[in-house]
Amino acid sequence: MLTRFKSLWTLILVGPLVCALFGLLSGYLAVREPKLAAAFIGLGAVLALVSRSPISIALLVAPASFNVSRLSIGRGIALPDVVLLVATILSFPALARLGTPPGVTSIRRWFGVYFVAMLAIVVIHPSSRSLIEAGHRTLLVVGPLSVGAWIYLSGRTRIALRLLVGVAAVAGVILFIYGAAHSFGSSASLPLGLNKNYVGSIFGLSIIVTLAASRELELKPELRYAAIAAIGGGLVGSHSRAAMLALVVGIFVWFFRTHSDYRKQSFMIAAVLAAAFLTYAGYLVSSQIADKAATQNTNSVAVRNETENATIALWRTSRLVGVGIYYYTDPAYQEMNPWLVAPTNAVVEALAEGGIVLAAGFIIFNVGAIAVMLRYRNPLAVAGLACVADRLAHGMVDIFWTAGDASLPWLIVGMGMAQAAVIGRRESGESERPEMRGLLTQ
Repeated sequence: MLTRFKSLWTLILVGPLVCALFGLLSGYLAVREPKLAAAFIGLGAVLALVSRSPISIALLVAPASFNVSRLSIGRGIALPDVVLLVATILSFPALARLGTPPGVTSIRRWFGVYFVAMLAIVVIHPSSRSLIEAGHRTLLVVGPLSVGAWIYLSGRTRIALRLLVGVAAVAGVILFIYGAAHSFGSSASLPLGLNKNYVGSIFGLSIIVTLAASRELELKPELRYAAIAAIGGGLVGSHSRAAMLALVVGIFVWFFRTHSDYRKQSFMIAAVLAAAFLTYAGYLVSSQIADKAATQNTNSVAVRNETENATIALWRTSRLVGVGIYYYTDPAYQEMNPWLVAPTNAVVEALAEGGIVLAAGFIIFNVGAIAVMLRYRNPLAVAGLACVADRLAHGMVDIFWTAGDASLPWLIVGMGMAQAAVIGRRESGESERPEMRGLLTQ
C-alpha cells in the first residue's frame, strides 16, 4: 500500500504541488503570525521525517530535552513532550513487529501500581489538571521505555547516544563560557534562559551515559574525554548543586554495578569526577549556609525549607488521599500559603497530592523498577540504572516530574532492557524474528 502511494505521488506530481503550497502558506503566515508560521513549518518537518523514516522522531527525543520551549496550546505544552508523544505513538506498532523486551514489560507493570494510585486520586479529587498531569507522568515513563527499546532494536543506538552527547557537549561549552563571563556567580544561575537545576540534571545524565555506554557510543577515548570535559564544564556553568550531588550518586551506582573486568579501567575517571563535583557542590552549599540571613529568608535553602514545611502541613490535612494531583497550579493554594508551590521533594509531593496512597504507589513503582534493572549487568542496563538513581537523588531536593529530564533516564533504561533481551537470545541461540538477526550477529 505504501509503495503504491509513493508511486502515485511521483506519477501525478502531487509532491511538488504540495511543497509549493506549503511554502506559500508558510510565507503568508510568517508576515502576519510568525509564531504560527514557525509551528506550521515544524509540523511539516515532523511529517516529512515520519513519512521518510519514522525512527528519526525517536532519535530526536533525547536532544530535544535541551529545548524547553512551550507551544501555545492549553496551558502550554513543552517541546520535549511533543516529540516524545509522537515517538511513543510510532513506537507501539514498531515494538509489535520487533517484540517488546521482557524488562520493559516488567517495568511497565510496576508503573501500573503508580498509575492505579494516580487514577484513584483523580477519581477522589477530580479536575482536568489532575487528569492531564496523570497522563503526562505516564507519558514520561511508559513513552521513553518504548522509544528506547525501539531505538535499540532498530539498530540506531549509536546515533541516538551520539546525538545526546554531541548536543550536550556543545551546550556545555556554551554554558561554561557564559558562566565564566559572569565569574560563575549568581548571574549564571539561569544560563541561556534555562532553569539551572533542569539543565544541570540533563548534563549530569549525559555524563553518566558517556561513561557507562562508552562501547555503544563507539567514540575514540580522546573524543569521549573531551565530551565529558565539555559537558562537565556546562554542569559547572549551570551552578546546580542538586545536579552535581545527584551525578555523584549516579557515578557510584555505575561504578559498583559495572562488570568487575572494567572496574579497574573506570576507577580513576569515576573517582576524579565524583571527587571534583562533590567538592564543588559542597563548596556551593556551604557558601549558602554560611549566609545566615539568606538561609533564613531568601536563598534556595530557605525556599526549599519553607516549601517543604508548607507541603507537609498541607498533607496533614488529608493524610490518606491528599488534596489532588498538581494542586499547586491552583491559585487558591498559594492564596492560602504563598509557599504552596511545586514541591522540591518527590516523596513529599506525592504525600501532598495523594497522601499515603499515592506515595506508596510512587515508592513501590521505583523499588520494583530498580529490582528489575538489578537483574541485568549489560552496559546500557547499568547506564539506565545509574540514570534512574541520579534522577531520584535529584528529585529529593528539586522538582521531579518535568518534561525532558524525567523521561531521559527511562529512555536509556528502555535501550538497556532491549540490549539485555538481545544478549539473552544470543546466548540461548534463538532468533525468532527476522528483524533481530542483524542485532544477534553484532
